[in-house]
Amino acid sequence: MLTTSLMRSGVQSIPARRRVPSTSVVVNSPRSAMSGTRRYSRSRAGLSTKRISGRFRRRLQNARCAPRSSGCPRCSVGVLRLLWTRASVEPGMLCARRVRHGTARVVPMGEYERFRAECDEEVAAQGADDEFSERTRAWTERAMEHRYNYHFEWLGRPIIQFPHDVVAVQEIVWALQPDLIIETGIAHGGSLVLSASLLELNASCGGPPDAHVVGVDIDIREHNRSAIQNHPLARRIRMIEGSSTDLTVAAQIAEMASAADSVLVCLDSNHTHAHVLNELEIYAPMVSIGSHCIVFDTLIEELSEEFLASTDRPWRPGDSPGSAVDAFLAGSGAGRYVVDRSVTDRLMVTSAPGGYLRRIA
Repeated sequence: MLTTSLMRSGVQSIPARRRVPSTSVVVNSPRSAMSGTRRYSRSRAGLSTKRISGRFRRRLQNARCAPRSSGCPRCSVGVLRLLWTRASVEPGMLCARRVRHGTARVVPMGEYERFRAECDEEVAAQGADDEFSERTRAWTERAMEHRYNYHFEWLGRPIIQFPHDVVAVQEIVWALQPDLIIETGIAHGGSLVLSASLLELNASCGGPPDAHVVGVDIDIREHNRSAIQNHPLARRIRMIEGSSTDLTVAAQIAEMASAADSVLVCLDSNHTHAHVLNELEIYAPMVSIGSHCIVFDTLIEELSEEFLASTDRPWRPGDSPGSAVDAFLAGSGAGRYVVDRSVTDRLMVTSAPGGYLRRIA
């Protein structure tokens, strides 16, 4: 009897790691498992419907079998975790025997999760707003005429980044918890100090205790080297002087990456197409799956020729980090990296439009 009702409810029929349509029944008593119908209030179930019948009315976004270690405490079997838009099944709360035990139940989405879901919808709409994007591009070019991004510091060192990108890096470092960050381009060292400070905060909150950042630059000026070495966070910083595309330098960094569990890469040195594409070929394979390779200054591809001519720099649209990213994604990065638009659609103001690359394979 129980087996028949469970098969009808779809609990046993959902395969692992497959996206499925509305299928299962969620209950909190054996009797409701048999009857297949129970009334729930909005506040209790966290659903837009007042009633859960024999099948969910929402399409499940994810369904997978969890490890045995997170299974039902009464029967020690693997459980099915189900997540969908506005409500979630409590972890470890749905397996055939838990339905029988009467402990499976629907729990409402928390306030933070609800807030994040709303933000995701707003960010998608924001990124699709062409007028907003054009106004942002115009504002950004005007800001760069005033060297806007040169006017900020992080813990006493000039960082030469838009504040929006600083916040994005913080979010990524917190979510990823890397034990190694690789940076090409050092300048005054503000970005190195930013990374070191975030790794220090992670460690203080239980993250990797020995995490560090390594920076490479073809010319580390002595006053910058001294200031970085004497910074309170210097113990988390390593510097290598040399070209980021030099094979000897790359080998040193590859050895560090091979010993790390989680690696994040930030490319911000020479901005020509050839150099950045070479960096991507060298450093992108060092990034751990799920992490990011952030290519800064892809913004050059969107700036006017008139403005770029006034900077006395060699890079131009078609010969920039942005063109290098396009070539990489069409070549060796295809199938391994995607542009993480969830970052840039949220920022809008960024030096790296299309430059937040997430490794997926």
